[in-house]
Amino acid sequence: DWTNQPVTVDVSWSDEGGSDLQKYKYAITSSGIMPEEWKNEVIGKTEPIIIDTEGENYLHIIGCDNAGNESTDNIFGKYKLDFTIPELIGENEINSDTKVSSIKFAAKDDGAGVSKFVVNGTEISGTEYIATSNGDYKFEISDYAGNTLTKDLKITNIYSECDKNLGHPTYDSSYAK
Repeated sequence: DWTNQPVTVDVSWSDEGGSDLQKYKYAITSSGIMPEEWKNEVIGKTEPIIIDTEGENYLHIIGCDNAGNESTDNIFGKYKLDFTIPELIGENEINSDTKVSSIKFAAKDDGAGVSKFVVNGTEISGTEYIATSNGDYKFEISDYAGNTLTKDLKITNIYSECDKNLGHPTYDSSYAK
């Protein structure tokens, strides 16, 4: 599951040989492959490890006991962190100087992904919505990590013109509230 908060991992050790933990080192990476670079060694104690890097993370730990025996790479995770709120694409089309017949909006989230897209209180199936009339719009976008964007927009530049040469006038799709 995704989260929008840093993750704290409590580290504890046991040593079957009885010489106890001398030190350990750890690394936080984006893959399960053994890292080449490690954080500084922690001597003789265990401290919580905080994972606060956005994305999918793995925790690698290697311990060494007082007899000099080193463990293999212990891999924990995947820890999935997303701190970024979703985006609403299409706002730049709202410009009273530019006449358009509709405006396409899209909900976007590069981290955890869009879990819910709501326009004017109605949940949208998928991540796209096309506004075809002027008015007030309330967009709510949530992602799977719990981040939410709420945006109130007023659209005033949607116009329609008949292109069938039937003599119909251009009309403004505004409505009076």
